[in-house]
Amino acid sequence: MSQFYCREDELRKLNKRYAGDKFECIVIYGRRRVGKTALINEFCKDKPTIFFSALNTTGKENLEALSKSIMSFERPDMESAPEFRSYDAALDELTALSKEKRIVFVIDEYPYLAKAKPAISAMLQHIIDHKWTESKMYLILCGSSMSFMESQVLGKESPLYGRRTGQFKIEPLDYKETAVFHPSLSAEDNSLIYLLADIFFHFWYRFVPVNMSAIDSGRIAKTYPHAVKQYLPDYMGLIYEKMCQDYLLYYSDSLPIELSEIGQWWGTDPKKKKQIQIDIVGNPVEGKDYIIGSCKYRNEKIGVDELDLIRDYASVFGKGNNYHYYIFSKGGFTDGLLQAQERGEVRLITLEDLYK
Repeated sequence: MSQFYCREDELRKLNKRYAGDKFECIVIYGRRRVGKTALINEFCKDKPTIFFSALNTTGKENLEALSKSIMSFERPDMESAPEFRSYDAALDELTALSKEKRIVFVIDEYPYLAKAKPAISAMLQHIIDHKWTESKMYLILCGSSMSFMESQVLGKESPLYGRRTGQFKIEPLDYKETAVFHPSLSAEDNSLIYLLADIFFHFWYRFVPVNMSAIDSGRIAKTYPHAVKQYLPDYMGLIYEKMCQDYLLYYSDSLPIELSEIGQWWGTDPKKKKQIQIDIVGNPVEGKDYIIGSCKYRNEKIGVDELDLIRDYASVFGKGNNYHYYIFSKGGFTDGLLQAQERGEVRLITLEDLYK
């Protein structure tokens, strides 16, 4: 039996609204392959559901597909289903069904339907206002086109503006959430999986063609350490920084300040007349205490010179009265830097710490 991971909060909220037994219009959106349909399927698995996946084709073909979805719900044993003559007729049938009992009606890839049938949003607005608000319909509109969903479904210019009763923007899983799918792997292996998921095509074109003979002959396991692995730190920089930022935002339980936002910072050192970059700057909700961090995805240990460097960078940043220093390292830390941590000068976080 397949298991469902990581979207428990969204699932709980969807189920809470379902239990209300009144009309709902839920908008679910996010970029492709972040788990929107998996979330909807998990929610719908024990509920009466009409699931219609819109097609990137004509209005007529979408009406045929919608008709099949409705008829397969009403008459699951029929070999061939009759087609509704119009979208109005199909929507009226859904109205009749939702008066009898609570049903979930899902339109997946809603932007495709709106492209094929431009009037569909106005038609839905009309039937929601005049019929479905008094029904037990649980409508879900799902889409992968972020711009369309935000402007043409949620935006003020949309006929559907104000009709939604709930919305969920599904973000990609962070590094620690993806690790639950591979509990037996090491922190390094899980971090590499997270890396590859984010920059798959860059990785493919850099490493696969030049190693194709080793892959085809089954020798890649032996050649991997020197043909691929030694170059991975060059690809890991920005991804590792994102992992470290997510750790501070979502998983660290002992931060010295309450964060309002976190990100990189660039500036110019006026004394040395050169550009500098701080990997992590954590802004406080209030006050003048800041988190300054450095992220090093290297195999060698990081020493005291890195702490000195980010102290200099913090002085160039210059916005705080007090700074809390964090250094993240895959390869660990020298004894001198560990002693600095014991004196309270810096917090040191290993790759393994990110997954605890």
